[in-house]
Amino acid sequence: MKALKIITVPDFEKELRRKSKPVDLNKLDDPELQDFFDDLLFTMLNAEDQVGVNGVGISAVQVNRHIRVFWALDVKKDKPRLYINPEIEVLDSTIVVGKEGCLSIPEVYGMVPRVRKIRVKYFDRKGHPHTVVLSGFNARIVQHEYDHLEGILFTDKMVKGPAQGSKQVDFA
Repeated sequence: MKALKIITVPDFEKELRRKSKPVDLNKLDDPELQDFFDDLLFTMLNAEDQVGVNGVGISAVQVNRHIRVFWALDVKKDKPRLYINPEIEVLDSTIVVGKEGCLSIPEVYGMVPRVRKIRVKYFDRKGHPHTVVLSGFNARIVQHEYDHLEGILFTDKMVKGPAQGSKQVDFA
């Protein structure tokens, strides 16, 4: 496994704002694609070498590959999970404002409103479908990474203080 180059703003903002394309599930047996999944995880776990902090999530976009793939740490299990072609459904639209940062926007943190609970449908690296219900910080991580697939940065959603009718939570 090897670390991939994490692209950052402002130099790569245009690339970070590109919407990603679905992964062709018929190509999951491609060894290069499987190696990419491993390298992407290695990059997330060793991001400190490049940007000064390790991540709890990373999308393919952040290494300049525009495919709908990301890794997100399941903080309850302390285990990363690979999401391929994820789809998110809101289960609890209660908004929670929490502190976020991003490997592609080093040293910037801000308060971001996110929904409390989601259902995510996705495929694993073997092409098997899965569904998981996430809440709290796990839901926040997945929503952040999903936004990357849509070309959205957390700074687009930052608020100066708690959003109306929500509570402020500091996850750092």
